[in-house]
Amino acid sequence: MKERDVVSWNVIIAARIREGDLNGAIEFVKEMMLQGEEASICTYSTLLSLCADLPIVRWGLATHCRVLKLDFESNVVVGSALIDMYAKCGWLNIAR
Repeated sequence: MKERDVVSWNVIIAARIREGDLNGAIEFVKEMMLQGEEASICTYSTLLSLCADLPIVRWGLATHCRVLKLDFESNVVVGSALIDMYAKCGWLNIAR
């Protein structure tokens, strides 16, 4: 695609994750951020799922900080992704 919006970025990233290409998904996230695309609730939910699948706690913590700044934490999808990410990373106290 010549031009991408947040929806197309989210679809590409989610497809990479579903295909098991986690490194490819990370590269698309980096490219999205470098191109200045504003992430959505769906983007953050997908990122947290990626952090849970790898598990990469640092990225998860950074994503959680960004979620807090944007006040997305109360969103059910993002909140569930946060719980899942912390639980899969072995941080059960924080997941609770």
